[in-house]
Amino acid sequence: LASTVANANGDARQMLEYTSRAISLCRKQLTQDELDDSTQISAPVVSIAHALNARKSLAERLPKEQITSLPSTLKSILCVILVIQKERDFRLLSLQEVVNSCITSLGATRTELTTTEIVSGINRLVDSDLLVKRKNNSSTKGASGDADFHIDVLKDVRTVGEKELLQSGSYNDLIEEVCMKMM
Repeated sequence: LASTVANANGDARQMLEYTSRAISLCRKQLTQDELDDSTQISAPVVSIAHALNARKSLAERLPKEQITSLPSTLKSILCVILVIQKERDFRLLSLQEVVNSCITSLGATRTELTTTEIVSGINRLVDSDLLVKRKNNSSTKGASGDADFHIDVLKDVRTVGEKELLQSGSYNDLIEEVCMKMM
């Protein structure tokens, strides 16, 4: 679990949530005698199976809760990113490509956002662990700023995002606009 969390985002809170969930799953399987404090325990009680089940259940729950609780502006930005990435066979997207698509698509279907508002929204999605912002290794030496980054959607987020946003019907006009602009 520690390596999973470290590779994903390094957030210790997530590791604690996994651990707490694994302990909870383990407690459900123990008898009252085994739960008694006076019982001597000579072997680990929480097994790797508990940890893996905790990881699986939290991986399915967390992105859905995060996505459904997002403000509509961030849902719209995430929706644009999901559509572009799906249309481009899930490759990494440049930050500038995402910003440009958001400006044209959101401006045609919803309230217009400035570049600064879109970049801020993307950063909030990154901070929420719904997106990953990766340094562009092929960028020109000496270049700096947001142009040096690519945006990627985590697999769990992509799956849940497609169900919650793309297939919900609420964003059909935005999806059509993104697809039209890509042609």
